Amino acid sequence: MLFRQYEIEAADAVWSDALAVLESVGDMVTAADVRRNLELIAEVREASDESDAEAASVEEIDQEENDANT
Repeated sequence: MLFRQYEIEAADAVWSDALAVLESVGDMVTAADVRRNLELIAEVREASDESDAEAASVEEIDQEENDANT
């Protein structure tokens, strides 16, 4: 949710914490999924200008979907 709201730093912190917990308990399958999310965060940071426009577009689409479902 944080990632979709473009709260990149908060999403990074949550996923990093989750990764540490998952690795500490040996759940490497779920840890791999978390690593993919962290990769997305890294990509967003590298392309922040493009990501700003994409995030706004995603937010707009999400809002339209929410409005249609209520």
